[in-house]
Amino acid sequence: QGASATIVVQSKPNAPGPISGPANGVCHATNQVYSIAAVPGATSYTWTVPAGATITSNSGTGIHVTFGNGFSGTGSISVKANNSCGSSVATVLPVSAVPLQPGNISGASTACKVRIAGVYSIAAVGGATSYSWSVTGGATLVGSTTGTSVTVNFAHASGTVYLAVKAVNACGTSTSNTVAITMLANCAAKMDDSGFSDDSVSEITELKLKVYPNPTAGQLKVDFTAVDGQKFTFIITDLLGSVVINENYSAAEGENLKEFDLGRVAKGVYIIKIQAEGGEEKVLKFVKQ
Repeated sequence: QGASATIVVQSKPNAPGPISGPANGVCHATNQVYSIAAVPGATSYTWTVPAGATITSNSGTGIHVTFGNGFSGTGSISVKANNSCGSSVATVLPVSAVPLQPGNISGASTACKVRIAGVYSIAAVGGATSYSWSVTGGATLVGSTTGTSVTVNFAHASGTVYLAVKAVNACGTSTSNTVAITMLANCAAKMDDSGFSDDSVSEITELKLKVYPNPTAGQLKVDFTAVDGQKFTFIITDLLGSVVINENYSAAEGENLKEFDLGRVAKGVYIIKIQAEGGEEKVLKFVKQ
């Protein structure tokens, strides 16, 4: 009885695994890297790219691709594994010249009817060169509307406001992501029976307002946020209504600090009224020691 022979059966390789690399926003992009894991039994690989794109280097399991002006829509990158018995089925990665839809919009889901402004933002989208924001419901956008964040003015808004954003590049615009913001009839912070709000922090509309130190030995500071050029009036009176300070202030965009020197003011309890342009106001008590 002779020795048994070993029979080796060859077959074409399995399809490659997932292709890694950018799938969206590849408008006019150069040197984009796509790769796969090596396939057992494969001796070579065949890559294809969409019309308007060019393979600039090929290492077998990876390629570098330049997307020219001729590629401005959608297409696919595919790869097959080969050996002497044939080629596998292709693994395909769809690619798009325009950016992906922006992700979640961060920001408050409700707003006061007296709120002046709120800031909303998204994470940067791969392949986007700018962004396009829009808003409904009587609200307006303040400042730049092409970045990853936007300021919304709610002064004349009502009902439900819809804030939308799209990602943009030279090849087109993504689908929009939208968030609904519910306008509330009255949500201004109220003082407690002592006349103080919690931690002496309250809101003028969306504007975060902090008055400190309280009590104060002389310097009183007011921290608040505002839109660019928004005007405020600061009035400080004693409990009899006599005016100690009456000042106007034109705010910068973002965080502001307004300081008052009360060193020569007598000890006692005082009231500071901060009135924003448009009539919104907040009243707080503080103590001069």
